[in-house]
Amino acid sequence: MASASVITAYLGAGTAAARPSAPTLSPGAIGVYWATDTLQWSIWDGSAWNAPGVNKTNASVTAAGSNQATALATTVDTVFVTGGAVNTGLKLKTPVVGTPQDFINTLTVAVIVYPNGATDQIENLGTTVGALLPAGGNIRFWPSSATQWWAR
Repeated sequence: MASASVITAYLGAGTAAARPSAPTLSPGAIGVYWATDTLQWSIWDGSAWNAPGVNKTNASVTAAGSNQATALATTVDTVFVTGGAVNTGLKLKTPVVGTPQDFINTLTVAVIVYPNGATDQIENLGTTVGALLPAGGNIRFWPSSATQWWAR
């Protein structure tokens, strides 16, 4: 090897608001920041911070609504259900093939997890039909297409 170069020039942690707007980095170097309040990584690409799809967690979600149209929409990879009444609902995120979404129900009542779009479905339940997430249970959903989810 003729020479070595710096791969990471900035490594930081703190609240999302405390993250520097534009770290000063050497050309080709990477900046990495862990937001302790949102539990998300950010990577500086030389012009902007980007949040990779790793460990995106929402630690406190309240299920709401009574059908697919009124259920609470989710956008993170891991969802902890900490509020809601029996049979209230949550929607899966927009499917990205190969990127699962986990739901952990910390409640003593069951809630319903619905597909995101009007033409989406879970297993072979039918479009917009939800899957039961039992009290104290957890389910991992895997998208196999832009409209199809499978539960495990």
